[in-house]
Amino acid sequence: MSESNTSVEMLEPVEDRGGVAQPLLQVNGLTKHFPVRGGLFAAKRTVRAVDNVSFAVAKGETVGIVGESGCGKSTTARLLMHLMPRDTGDIIYDGMTVGQSLSLRELRRGMQMVFQDSYASLNPRLTIEESIAFGPKVHGMGDGAARALARELLGKVGLRPENFANRYPHEISGGQRQRVNIARALALSPRLVILDEAVSALDKSVEAQVLKPARRSQARVRADLSLHQPRPQRRPLHFGPRAGDVSRRGRRARPGRPGLGQPCASLHARTPGGDAVVGPRQAHRATANHR
Repeated sequence: MSESNTSVEMLEPVEDRGGVAQPLLQVNGLTKHFPVRGGLFAAKRTVRAVDNVSFAVAKGETVGIVGESGCGKSTTARLLMHLMPRDTGDIIYDGMTVGQSLSLRELRRGMQMVFQDSYASLNPRLTIEESIAFGPKVHGMGDGAARALARELLGKVGLRPENFANRYPHEISGGQRQRVNIARALALSPRLVILDEAVSALDKSVEAQVLKPARRSQARVRADLSLHQPRPQRRPLHFGPRAGDVSRRGRRARPGRPGLGQPCASLHARTPGGDAVVGPRQAHRATANHR
């Protein structure tokens, strides 16, 4: 692994406006329902992907949301990033509401996400170096400094810049792509990073390699929100002390494991008869792109 010893210019950290006592992220009553199209005489149905979810992430804290496949974890993450409109609920970042005292550009500067699908989240037309440098350039960093930062971050996540900087996403493995996604998320010096099952598709050996740079970089990130699918062979929470499990009917949460503290969210879990609470299994396939 290659890590540069020279000083590389980084973006200035986002200003702490709310103080230590102010939660970095506060979510109240977050709700997102998807209508399901039926036949001419079919009854109108709705997939309740996220239903009245509330939790808070304090500064310097790591929080995990644990739930079954299809329970709405990815939808919750996309709602937090404002990648899709929410039906109801409030998302408050450091005491500020997006659209009022905080612009979407400022929110994305302070909050980044590592997506579950490492390949789909990278632009196939950009090299690895260009993908990581793109965000800093959008926020005012010069091209040369942004490329130098990209190479520095590649070394920090265990990829030699001289070997990987000029490659395209299809030329590297899934574990390497996920390291690139972690580096890209850290390139903006965010205060909050959302990990959406970042290692769910990887085997155990590659999972350890991907999580190692994320653990090392945790000191640079003020807070972390992790979304996990519970599996017997995998610990539900890798970085922090608090996790929220889901209830079967999406009405209340319960602690995921003893000693993990109070639950932080309540999501819908898939039931034997359908997806979430309402709708048959076919409805899940019809709305899979939203998950």
